[in-house]
Amino acid sequence: MKDPKYLLRRLMQLMVMSSLLLMLAWLAHLGARTEQLIYDNHVQESTMRSQLLAAELARSINRALDYGIPIGQLQGVDKVFEDRIGANREVAQIVLTDQQGLQLLASGVSQIQGMSVTAHIGQGGSRVGTVTVHVRPIERWDVILLPLSVAALLLALALL
Repeated sequence: MKDPKYLLRRLMQLMVMSSLLLMLAWLAHLGARTEQLIYDNHVQESTMRSQLLAAELARSINRALDYGIPIGQLQGVDKVFEDRIGANREVAQIVLTDQQGLQLLASGVSQIQGMSVTAHIGQGGSRVGTVTVHVRPIERWDVILLPLSVAALLLALALL
């Protein structure tokens, strides 16, 4: 028969290891849940920014139409679209179409499989075209990289 102190010490070791494994599992679950929340928040923010961008561009084009410029003869719209794409890294392409859905102008990268948002352009109560903002697919790794880096840095500092 083994020494009772040895058995007690072994039991304590098993309890500590079990507790550590349980804490590790809980932290993994908490990390996965946090990552999902961060990703969902990023998708929602990206959608809202794209909706605002499409609405802003549609308002600008509506102002030009109010001055009597036909939608097919607008000048400088391609430069505005390119500027907006350059300022918003999640935007892949912006497309202007007429009321029949014919593409009048497109800036950016085509054939993107991400989300798209459309804002209608109206004149005199009728729709004369649309502005569509195509958003790049959002990669989970891009969203979680910064928080993961900060967590790793904090862990490294804590271990020093």
